[in-house]
Amino acid sequence: MENCVINNEIAMKSTNFFSTVMESADNISPVMESADIVSTVMESADNDLTVMESADNVSTVMESADNVSTAMGSTDNVSTAILMNITVALNYYPLNFTAPTDITAIFSSVLSMVYILSVLFLKEPFVLLRALAVCLSTTGVVLFAFDDGFGSFATLGVILSVFFTLTAACFRVYEKYSIGDASPIQASMLLTIISIINFLLGWIPVVIFHYTGFEKLTWSDIPWEPLMITDFCNMLNACFVVIGVAVTYPVFISLGSLFGIPINAVIDAIFRNESFSALKIVSTLLLAVGFLILLIPLETAKSISRTPIKLITCRYRKK
Repeated sequence: MENCVINNEIAMKSTNFFSTVMESADNISPVMESADIVSTVMESADNDLTVMESADNVSTVMESADNVSTAMGSTDNVSTAILMNITVALNYYPLNFTAPTDITAIFSSVLSMVYILSVLFLKEPFVLLRALAVCLSTTGVVLFAFDDGFGSFATLGVILSVFFTLTAACFRVYEKYSIGDASPIQASMLLTIISIINFLLGWIPVVIFHYTGFEKLTWSDIPWEPLMITDFCNMLNACFVVIGVAVTYPVFISLGSLFGIPINAVIDAIFRNESFSALKIVSTLLLAVGFLILLIPLETAKSISRTPIKLITCRYRKK
């Protein structure tokens, strides 16, 4: 009997335990349902955020499209495209009269011209040290012309190179004046617009030059392979110039012309058997010094310029 009673008690306890477990399971199921609801809410919130981000992206794209449509009708972009084409044309014509090394050396004075135009139109402060750099660059260009002999064909090449440098400086400053500080995407968009304008209008001067006799074009005489290579390099140069000027500043984009002088000198010596004279070496050094002075940061250049100004105005006092 006692064993039966004990077994009954154990059975009752087991039954109570299982009923408690079942009740706990019933309590857990609402919790699980609540967790499912919370996860569903979180997923909905994530989806809402994704939708909001997508809407922001769509609005950004629409604004960019509006900017493109506005820019396509902007006279600033037409002027920029015209300046770019004039610069490219003036880059080729001096090659008929002088060596590429001379043109590259003269082109290094573009930084001085950019600085002068920046002072006039971009409100960059006038600094005495940078004015000295402009004088050195101008002296270098004059010495180039003197070495070639005034009145010779080489002098005509120097003059055309100076015009090429001036138009390149105008293009860089005008681009900066037109678009200001732009992002790489905006600069790429500007380059695309200029390319479309060139595609639509660039053939007109070719037809005019051909039928006026200024430059006759014979289809069979065109050296297509060198022309394609040159156009590809010119395209890369235009991309780097347009995007670089928009993202940074015109001064820094002019660094390439300084590095191009020794490269062109080596190419001329190997393939054209031409060498630099002593006067041209001095001219190149003057251009390089002027170029490097213009790379000095503005505040440092101002600090260096204050000492001679104080000496000239008799305001210098030693502490």
